[in-house]
Amino acid sequence: MAHADEVDDIHCDIPLHPGCAAVPAALAVGERQKASGKALINAVVLGYDIAGRVSSALNQSELQKRKRGSMGISTCFGSAAASSNLLGLSKEQVSSALGLAGEQACGTTAIFNEPTHMAKAFSEGVEARNGVTAALLAQVGFQGVPDIFEGSSNVLDAFSGEGNSPGQLIKDLGKYYYIIDGFIKNIREADLLKRLWKVCLKL
Repeated sequence: MAHADEVDDIHCDIPLHPGCAAVPAALAVGERQKASGKALINAVVLGYDIAGRVSSALNQSELQKRKRGSMGISTCFGSAAASSNLLGLSKEQVSSALGLAGEQACGTTAIFNEPTHMAKAFSEGVEARNGVTAALLAQVGFQGVPDIFEGSSNVLDAFSGEGNSPGQLIKDLGKYYYIIDGFIKNIREADLLKRLWKVCLKL
């Protein structure tokens, strides 16, 4: 709902609203698992981090040419990671969950042409749902693609072709967390209007 109202979080350096999928996914699975507050926070931080790393690894300019949305791809993995963490999945199960998330990752830039803003809001809800679904299926033994980021048909190449940066997936892993450079918008607006508002405020 925060994404629908344009008062959600955003990252400083990449086109991403990681909390729109990570937080609702973590809340849903956390409630199901009767998770502690600490476990919930850990899952949200992980969801942010995975979404940020996937977004950073994608070739953003190529995504734009293909009319694909980075958020719809990245946040699906973030919500799957947050959900997997709260479910206590094994390494193999997490791999399956991420593989299943890759099969559900979606989104086009067409959402920005829909005047009521409902399609844009809907897209992030879909990614939260898809990530939770991927983790729950992996928990009961459903197998996902084991090399979704590395195989010959990996998700980075599939969505944004050559020029990806797969090293971003593990760069400073465990030292840098993408949530650190996230912030909540102080003005209710879409990213396209952010610079205009900053200029107006300075005047």
